[in-house]
Amino acid sequence: MPSDLIDSYSSYQRSESRSDRTIDDRKRILSTLDQELPYGIEGTSEEELRDWLWRDGLSLSSRETYYGAIADFYKWAAAEGHFEFNPVERITRPKPPQRLPRPVTDEQLTYALACAREPYLTFIKLAAYAGERCIDIAHQRRELISEQAVSIVQSKGGKARVVPTHPVIWEAVRDLPQGPVTGLDERQISISTANYFSRTLKMPGVTLHRFRHWFGTMVQRLYKDLRVTQELMGHADPRTTAGYALVAAEQTRAAIDLLPDFSAALAAAGLAAAAPRSLR
Repeated sequence: MPSDLIDSYSSYQRSESRSDRTIDDRKRILSTLDQELPYGIEGTSEEELRDWLWRDGLSLSSRETYYGAIADFYKWAAAEGHFEFNPVERITRPKPPQRLPRPVTDEQLTYALACAREPYLTFIKLAAYAGERCIDIAHQRRELISEQAVSIVQSKGGKARVVPTHPVIWEAVRDLPQGPVTGLDERQISISTANYFSRTLKMPGVTLHRFRHWFGTMVQRLYKDLRVTQELMGHADPRTTAGYALVAAEQTRAAIDLLPDFSAALAAAGLAAAAPRSLR
């Protein structure tokens, strides 16, 4: 019975246009939950769910992910009449850790644009100049890109968006045939690009998502409007976008370096040891 209930929930998620990755991840979490709870997912209580969610050894990030899965499941199950009440309703959502963007540098982007071969070059351009995720690229089609706009119709959380087309992207796709930009799925794009950057371009630690971070960071730095950045990045939660407004370390260093240093002038005038009369 629990497996049937989880399958029904998976069908519901598909009807809500959730991504295959989200559906698979939540099915795995719920199956684990059903195995580890004393009476499974159908016979559990608020206290048992709270203890499972806040058990020792679970990272804050994992706790947040697990909460999202079980909260959505029990909300759906209660609304559909599978349960008389929602046992997660009074459990506090874990405060998510602050995730700061890790953009590639301008130099890394320049090098990648100059040296990458296809299809990685097109992937880089879609990430760096339209903020596309791997899932966006996996579902991107040539007919959804015009000289004016890039339509991203199937993205994380089912949130569609439209991004004005940058000339770099239009140059990359205008001669492509109609149909999918790539035949790879989200996971294949993520793994293959990370391997390519590390082994071929000798850029260890660089992932395709970091080119998306460059896009968000530059949009915010140049236009300075979090709402615009949120829309272009496709963030459902503005708190996610807020990280792009944090001043980069190199900017703080540059600001400190601009402060005047009077020590050399004081030494030259023989006043290094003298204090102003008002401070004596």
